[in-house]
Amino acid sequence: GIRDVAVTGVQTCALPISSFGAAQPLLFTSTPYNANKNVVVVNCVSPPYLATDDTGKLAMSMAQKYGYNSAEYTQSNWSLGWTAAQTIVQALKNANGDYSATAIKKGIEAIKNMDTGLSPAISYAVNCHMGIRAARPYTYNYGTNQLVPIGRYSDWQSSITNGYAGAGTCGVAHAKK
Repeated sequence: GIRDVAVTGVQTCALPISSFGAAQPLLFTSTPYNANKNVVVVNCVSPPYLATDDTGKLAMSMAQKYGYNSAEYTQSNWSLGWTAAQTIVQALKNANGDYSATAIKKGIEAIKNMDTGLSPAISYAVNCHMGIRAARPYTYNYGTNQLVPIGRYSDWQSSITNGYAGAGTCGVAHAKK
């Protein structure tokens, strides 16, 4: 693991890690600096402290209001849960009081360009149930103990193909062999 890299003295180059769990400050604070100073993580949501609009800032203010520890609400997994909650609330509103599985599914599929303030716009369709279809890389600032985004989600959109999504869905078709 990353700790082993520090013990062996190996100098790391930029090491991208794509995972919700790994894209957290804990990765950087629990391992030696020499082992992870060049690590770049990738995530599809931003920690609440990076929110620039009222929609995103609401996630942090609600966490503070209800007494959550800042170690919980300042990381990306909090944002992922928050955006999932926003999604289901919007789907239920779209279902107009009919809470059958079919109506909720249609309610989700009616979500188009939903602004969460913590993620790229969320959209669904009948043939695409991947609401977030963008991501961006982050580095870590040891002075502030925070993830730092590299650009905007839109800067990286051309690199996201969703090539492993099911055929005929929101992905790019696999090349035929």
